[in-house]
Amino acid sequence: MLVDDLDRCLPATIMATLEAIKLFLAVPGMSFVLAADEDLIREAIGMHLQGAGRSGFAKLYTEEIIQIPVSLPMLSVEQAEAYIALLLCSGAGQLNTHALDTAIDTARQRRLEGRAP
Repeated sequence: MLVDDLDRCLPATIMATLEAIKLFLAVPGMSFVLAADEDLIREAIGMHLQGAGRSGFAKLYTEEIIQIPVSLPMLSVEQAEAYIALLLCSGAGQLNTHALDTAIDTARQRRLEGRAP
């Protein structure tokens, strides 16, 4: 099950969701993918426990639930602009498949060379 944008919920909702997930972790074949900012989740846990001094507990709590953390790097402004431009071109049908593939390859090559896409 995918749980997206958990970090955009109120602390009480975050805690209720995490507690519900904990109930299902022992069910065979059940797995969850949490898409959220781990720091914001830990802050919400600390707020729920009424104190920033509980950050050590929040870290242990998330480590028990999140078994395989995958962190994504932040995009630079140039990378984000290139990504959005390519999305707009592909979604609006402005480029045929070959032209879109060429634009993607060009953006990738410029990024590898350290130039703005």
